[in-house]
Amino acid sequence: MSAVINDYKSLKAVDPVSHRRGVAVSQMSYPLTTNWLAHIEELTRDMYREGILVVGPVGDDVNFGAFDCTSLSPGRMYYEPGIIIVGGSTKNDKRHPNSIVGGRGAVHCAHIYAPGHEVISSVPGNNYAVIQANTAYAAAHVAGAAARLRTICPELTPFYVKDSLITGSLAHGVPCLDLDDSPLPANLLRVPHRSEPAECTQPARR
Repeated sequence: MSAVINDYKSLKAVDPVSHRRGVAVSQMSYPLTTNWLAHIEELTRDMYREGILVVGPVGDDVNFGAFDCTSLSPGRMYYEPGIIIVGGSTKNDKRHPNSIVGGRGAVHCAHIYAPGHEVISSVPGNNYAVIQANTAYAAAHVAGAAARLRTICPELTPFYVKDSLITGSLAHGVPCLDLDDSPLPANLLRVPHRSEPAECTQPARR
C-alpha cells in the first residue's frame, strides 16, 4: 500500500495537471484480530486522501451468519468518504449467501452490489476458472467501473466518483434482492452506456 501511494505521488510530480488519476483496488478482508490492522486501515485512509479511490469487498462468510460486516476490514470502514464497499450478487440479482449482509444494529456496510458468484477469472497456469463465490471479484467489477469513469473524467475526486457510482445505481439501476426477495439498501452496479454523456463537473464543496 505504501508503494502504491509513493508511485501515485511520483506520477503527480511528473504531471501534476493532466495525468490520469488511477484507481486502487483494496482486496483486503481481515478479522479485527489481525496484527497491524490499525496501520493497514490508516494506510487505506492515506490512499484516498492522496487522491486514490479505494474499492474493497464487504467480506465473505461461508458459515452464512457467523460474521457481520463490522467485524471485518475494510467492511467496517463503510463510513469512510473515499472507500466503496462492495457486496456480491448472483446471476439472479440476489445477494449471494456468502456476502455478508449487515452488522450490529441497522448497519448495512455494502454501498453497492456487483457480480460475485460464478465469475470467470484467470488462474495460475495460463488458464481460466469459474469462481464460485467471492466478494473480492465483486469489488473488482466496481473498480473497473470506477476506473472507466476516472479515465473519462480524470479531474474527479475519489469522493465524487464514489457518489456518482452509488447514486447512479440507486437512481437508474436495479435493486439487489436479499435471500427472502426483499430489496437491500444498496442497488446493483450500473455502468452507463458509452453513448450516455459523462457528468464530469463535480460540486464545488468537493
